[in-house]
Amino acid sequence: MMKRYTLALLAILLFPVLSLHADDNTENVGAVWSEVSISKALPYNLNLDLDLGYRTQDWFNESDRYNVGLGLSYKMNKHWKFSAGYSFIMKRSIKSVTHKTTQGMEYKYEYRDAITGEEVEAEFSEDMGNPYIDGNGVEYEYKGWNDETKQTTKTTPGYWRPKHRVFADVSYTHKFGGILRITIRERYQLTMMPGKNVSRTKYSEKESVKHRLLGYDGETGEPVYYTLRYWQEGDVIYAQDMENPDDIAEVTEDYLRAHNALNITETTIKHKEGKTSHILRSRVKLSIDKKGLNWEPYVSFETHNNLGEKWNLDKYRLVVGTDYNINKQHSIGLGYVFNHENDDDGNMNIHAISVGYRYKF
Repeated sequence: MMKRYTLALLAILLFPVLSLHADDNTENVGAVWSEVSISKALPYNLNLDLDLGYRTQDWFNESDRYNVGLGLSYKMNKHWKFSAGYSFIMKRSIKSVTHKTTQGMEYKYEYRDAITGEEVEAEFSEDMGNPYIDGNGVEYEYKGWNDETKQTTKTTPGYWRPKHRVFADVSYTHKFGGILRITIRERYQLTMMPGKNVSRTKYSEKESVKHRLLGYDGETGEPVYYTLRYWQEGDVIYAQDMENPDDIAEVTEDYLRAHNALNITETTIKHKEGKTSHILRSRVKLSIDKKGLNWEPYVSFETHNNLGEKWNLDKYRLVVGTDYNINKQHSIGLGYVFNHENDDDGNMNIHAISVGYRYKF
């Protein structure tokens, strides 16, 4: 009966690998996951574990995560084990850069101020063409239009953010034929992440082409325009006569007298709200555990279901590796991790080398 349940559960857990695929926006990254564990056997089948972890991203180029955790487990018999613990995690969010291009058209009019007599420029989103008089009797004179193209880049530097995590789990282990060990684990995981203020820089680079009405052709009656292109390099703004492309002049003072700079850099503070997640982690692990054999190869598959998001599948993880028992106290491990995630940490596939050391006393 237990064998049938195990095979059925394994098929259910592996189903997302067969049915899900990464979309075009999924990023593939390399990483190294390392862990050091110290385990102390206590009376009454209790065990105390201290875990220290460190992870990188982009292989060895950047640090990604530090963690320290303390756990207590109780082995009821050779099949059942119960565990609970706490971990403090420092997680780094990677640098985020977004680009946006916008194009627009603004129609230009002027009206004469009734008090000062000065001509004041006005903008309309629609082309009304000829002069007109509004409901207040103000007469607007049509001047032309602007074509504008804006390139905007928003940059959020990488930053560190703490997480507090508690967990409780139950696992069942069964051995077949004295060599194949199957372990099924269900873990509830609560993670609390406090809010944080993060700086963000927005850089906008705009090019403006002004089409201004000179008058009307005496024979055809068609409007006649002159066209000037404006752009900024450093602190200098240039104007170019589009009818005579070699005619370029510096117009910084004149342009800024009536307009804002074309290129603008703004730094703002954005508050990242605190979050709490409730995750059910389901894992099946198969390993070769033969008496007298120091090597213990294994393969495991795990899903992370978000209980607060209608059981949304945030992550699934496939691990292939081996542990080597140096002696009764010391063991080391090496493996490969494929981790697909689509949660607050991003939409990515992580290909990681896992290394570990464990000391028992």
